[in-house]
Amino acid sequence: MRGFSASVKREKMILELDIGNFRVKWRQIIDDGKVINQGIVSGAKELQEQAELALKPTAIRACSVRKGDAYEEVKGWLESKYKMQVETAVVKRRWGGVSIQYEDPSRLGVDRWLAMLAAYSTVKGACIIVDAGTALTIDVLAEDGCHQGGYILPGLALMRASLEQNTAIRLNAGSIPASLALGHSTDQAVWHGGLALAVALIEKTVIETSAGKAVHLIFSGGDGQVLAANTGFGALKVSNSTTDNKNIRIEQVPDLVLNGLCIACPPPMQVLESVSKN
Repeated sequence: MRGFSASVKREKMILELDIGNFRVKWRQIIDDGKVINQGIVSGAKELQEQAELALKPTAIRACSVRKGDAYEEVKGWLESKYKMQVETAVVKRRWGGVSIQYEDPSRLGVDRWLAMLAAYSTVKGACIIVDAGTALTIDVLAEDGCHQGGYILPGLALMRASLEQNTAIRLNAGSIPASLALGHSTDQAVWHGGLALAVALIEKTVIETSAGKAVHLIFSGGDGQVLAANTGFGALKVSNSTTDNKNIRIEQVPDLVLNGLCIACPPPMQVLESVSKN
């Protein structure tokens, strides 16, 4: 969390929130996009205790994968405290240069959509977005911004938790160093196995997507760093693969979902411009 900046002019500050399955990420930004304060809390009660939020914003925008009362509690508190409406991101079939092929776009997770908006806005071309949080999602965008589809599977921690909940496996407390090597203990076998599974799927997606063409691989989420570090295209050896490692650019963007909010919920003057591009 960054230091509280009471000197920031109210007319320039926007509050953004990413309300995930088990935690809420928030940040305050000024007009040029600079982050002045940020934090991660478990829910509405802890959010209310953040001293930085004493500074009233001029706009609030949020996204949520939580349904029902969990989101309404946070939204209700914000609207009551600041006496303004919270702009909630809603998936659109065509927006920000990205087009969705889902039969029902509302079935696409808003966090995945926002990550795609942010990635395409930066890359402006073909890219693969890996968001590694509670769930691990992989999404592919074509050069023209068309969503080619994606994968959803349990995140690394959820893989381990699932084994403990559904088998006799009991893991020791704490973490172990990340590795793709074969494990020499149950803990290593589980930790290494989950990481190897995720990395293998990412590498498969890159190979099938790139086919010798340039591709931008973007990692985000709490486990984004460990996945990026272990996705070793320099040492990748796959039969009949046309992947050229020089054409693969890897980047880590921790707040990709929050970055997409300014595209999904732009200031009123920018809405017509965004609509005209789609």
